[in-house]
Amino acid sequence: MHARLPLPSWRAWSQIVPRGLPPYNRTTKMLIAFGIPGLAVVAVAGALFMTAKREALDGYTLVRLRTIEAQAEQIEGDYILLAGDSHTERLYLPTLCGLPTLNAGLSGATLDDVSSVIAAAKIRPPKLTLLTIGTNEANLKRRPDAYDAVIRFRRNLDNLLSVLRWRSRRVVVSQIPPLQEGGAAAFSSSAIAAFDAVIGNTCTGETCARVALFPPADAGSEDGALYAMDGIHINRLADRINVHAREICSNSN
Repeated sequence: MHARLPLPSWRAWSQIVPRGLPPYNRTTKMLIAFGIPGLAVVAVAGALFMTAKREALDGYTLVRLRTIEAQAEQIEGDYILLAGDSHTERLYLPTLCGLPTLNAGLSGATLDDVSSVIAAAKIRPPKLTLLTIGTNEANLKRRPDAYDAVIRFRRNLDNLLSVLRWRSRRVVVSQIPPLQEGGAAAFSSSAIAAFDAVIGNTCTGETCARVALFPPADAGSEDGALYAMDGIHINRLADRINVHAREICSNSN
């Protein structure tokens, strides 16, 4: 058997702690000496947590995440992050505000799905995030017209915004794209209106800004040109964003 080495004495511990911190007393030494290993433990735990979050993603989402990260590595300097659901993933918008964009859209995504992807993504903080989300929360299978649906949406939106603010300097949230009347039987138009009102009430100050990209519901003259064949997605969404580019980009300063 090997002889057990004695534990370092308090005097030995005190020699590895930097001096000159006011007030430099026994309590300060103890906090620093044990705080440094503690920070290391927290860092390791955080890395393991992020790895677990990545492994918890489904196959399509994980592939999409790796694609987002690979494209992010090819962008130098400031950029704009486009985040959200299939409205974003289908979007072709190479630049915005004079900067390259990174498309992090995820088809079928809910607020929680976008939170998971952005939290797990190994990307540099963007100068601005443009978020388009909310349509999938209005899917009838999620009971969007239930009494607590708006409460759930507000809570999940707050969670997502906290993740985005951690990663991004500024966040602009698009109006939820309206549904074509009678064209999307699996979704609730009334829920989309209610959820969009939550976005409008939330994004009024430093938290985020809201941008209205679409005409009022009674402006039906361009209905046919506005929607894709599924009655859900918007034709040429990039054109809508570019029309409001000055408003969006004013939030990037």
